[in-house]
Amino acid sequence: MDNVTTPPTMTLEDARKVLGTGNNMGYDNLVKCYQLAIWAAGENGELTPALERKFAHAWRIGNQHEMSDQVLKNGKFVMDVRFNDLDGVETCDACKGAGERFKFAKKPVEVGCLKCKDVLINLNSKDLIIELDKIIFDGKDVSEDPNFKKYLGRVVEDCISCKGTGRYIVEDKEFGGSNNLQCKTCRGKNIDGKSKTTQIITKCKTCKGKRRIKIPVISSEIKSTTICRKCSGKGFVNQRPEHELMNPVLSKDIASGIKTL
Repeated sequence: MDNVTTPPTMTLEDARKVLGTGNNMGYDNLVKCYQLAIWAAGENGELTPALERKFAHAWRIGNQHEMSDQVLKNGKFVMDVRFNDLDGVETCDACKGAGERFKFAKKPVEVGCLKCKDVLINLNSKDLIIELDKIIFDGKDVSEDPNFKKYLGRVVEDCISCKGTGRYIVEDKEFGGSNNLQCKTCRGKNIDGKSKTTQIITKCKTCKGKRRIKIPVISSEIKSTTICRKCSGKGFVNQRPEHELMNPVLSKDIASGIKTL
């Protein structure tokens, strides 16, 4: 029976002590210390299944810290783990070396609406250009003019009534034949001065004219984790058959470095 116990909830400080990383929980040091802990225990004949699980638990805690730190700094995370110093093992391709699958929480972040940030309107043969919060009319900045602010949060779209044709063809049920009538919605107007269709100015449906929307983005908080079935949470799998005992061996370069300590 194994005498090694692993606390149900391991803290980051616990993980540091188990793997011997000190305060350096960077990826390179974390991976090396994890492999070194396994190698040292194997060399001393102490690598029991329980101790291996404890090392793996500490690795996952340290890796979670690294992943959260990446998201906090970069808004995303990249798994780039390689267990190259242990003989007879390979990085698990199912979890990319994490030993688990984790799901990050999401938080709403307010950003500018992309649908109505750039708008072109032709007024009296002069261009009204909206670029974010800046309004240019006939080459002049009129951003503070209330007469033009009303166009913020608006977009130019093909007329939905006549599908941009500018005309209605209505059958005359009383006298027969049909009538070709001008669309009462767009009145046959082209708004941007460039398109071949008839258009209307309407409130942006994406932001409802507010010019700001909330989108969910990944946060640095890990919501849940699931142990990888393929590697049983270790982050690597044995290349030799399972019935053969694992005798981990570090690469010559790592081993030589340890001998000189």
